Amino acid sequence: MEGLQFMEKREKVSRSQTGRPPKYGRAMLHSPISLRLPAPVVEQIDAIVASRMDQPDRTAVIRELIVEALMAREKTKKR
Repeated sequence: MEGLQFMEKREKVSRSQTGRPPKYGRAMLHSPISLRLPAPVVEQIDAIVASRMDQPDRTAVIRELIVEALMAREKTKKR
């Protein structure tokens, strides 16, 4: 039986799950949100993007503005 070779066991490879993504838990660290903004607001955001040296994308600036607003709100609550 020297000529027979047995197949080695393969490790199970985890594949990404198909279907709807989970609603809660570690997998949802960032939730996508769609919003409509008036044209003047978008123009102001674009002006911020253009004035910055690092040229971030519009989404990054919107995230930063939201975080700044939330932090300012927390400061006013603590007073």
